[in-house]
Amino acid sequence: MAAVGAIPPAAPAAPGSARRAELGLWLFVGLGLLAAVAAAQSGFPVAFALGAFAIPLTLVAFQSTLLSWQTLLGAILVVILIIPIRRYTVVGGGPVELEPYRVLIALVLGGWFLALAADPNVRWRATGYGAPIAVLWLGVFGSLVRIRTADSVGSCAW
Repeated sequence: MAAVGAIPPAAPAAPGSARRAELGLWLFVGLGLLAAVAAAQSGFPVAFALGAFAIPLTLVAFQSTLLSWQTLLGAILVVILIIPIRRYTVVGGGPVELEPYRVLIALVLGGWFLALAADPNVRWRATGYGAPIAVLWLGVFGSLVRIRTADSVGSCAW
């Protein structure tokens, strides 16, 4: 008799899929070692070459932990608390200063929407917040247009 709320067993993987994944991993590791040797021969710092391969491998290995909502929320809070606001900016040509916490929030929201778009079981449902969010976005875009026209005229009448 099955327990109530028990998770059903996962479907067995295709016979060759695990072997192909392992082969792909070993090819990636071999390419990383080849890049490290080439970097050492050319005088390029080997740490940068190995970092280019170690960081993606670490992200893949710990993706369920690193991409959980608790970790992402914690990362946003740490960036907001540790990095002083208005002291460090990311260079950008727009009317908005790109501060590190804004960039991180944009990356997290963008990844969240991409994850929602990739899951076919997720459906967009109407909530009561549609109109207030639309008014908020109209205000944001309106202020951007006002800043752009003020910059082109040369003075601001605020």
